[in-house]
Amino acid sequence: MRKVILSPHYDDAVFSCYGLLQDNNSLVINIFTGHPKKAQYKLWDLICGEINSTKMMARRKAENESVFNELSINFLDLGFQENQYQKNRNVEEIEQNIRHNLKLEDIVYAPIAKSKIFRHPDHLLINLIAKNLSKDFKVKFYLDVPYMNPKAKHSNEETLRLNKSETTNKLNLAKKYKTQFRATNLMSLGNLKRSINSGLEKYFN
Repeated sequence: MRKVILSPHYDDAVFSCYGLLQDNNSLVINIFTGHPKKAQYKLWDLICGEINSTKMMARRKAENESVFNELSINFLDLGFQENQYQKNRNVEEIEQNIRHNLKLEDIVYAPIAKSKIFRHPDHLLINLIAKNLSKDFKVKFYLDVPYMNPKAKHSNEETLRLNKSETTNKLNLAKKYKTQFRATNLMSLGNLKRSINSGLEKYFN
């Protein structure tokens, strides 16, 4: 039985689901990994250290490859554009691409996207698709860091506690996403690093 993590962006699987990545039979599907044909210039990319969208996505791709060189699992990049580059995405096309890479016996994990502070539009879209997938596949949801705090109590949660070594390894891998880690930790007022250091990951049916 394979665990398939739907990761809206390159870093989400490590930030939120590192424990699942210890299973060599896991697969990570990175969804919003494409860039516009013509370079765009966005504030978030500038905050992350690279204003040109084409160069930013190239850097993020290289970061992800560096991380997965240390993990013994497979990943796929679907190449769709994230919300900051393309507002109107073809949801049906994205869902069909995901379905094409699933097996009936898979357990699919997707972001729960229920933060009371900020719900990332890319996470919301994948959450919506996952609810459609649940008609045909077993689907679970993961608490998406840093938008939600794993230390808080949530109804119907399953808690995975990483040991000290696993927590250290998770933080080290998270930091390899250099373009995103520092800026995301800063914008979340340190919640990204605190969440990882808690050693807690949470999943929901």
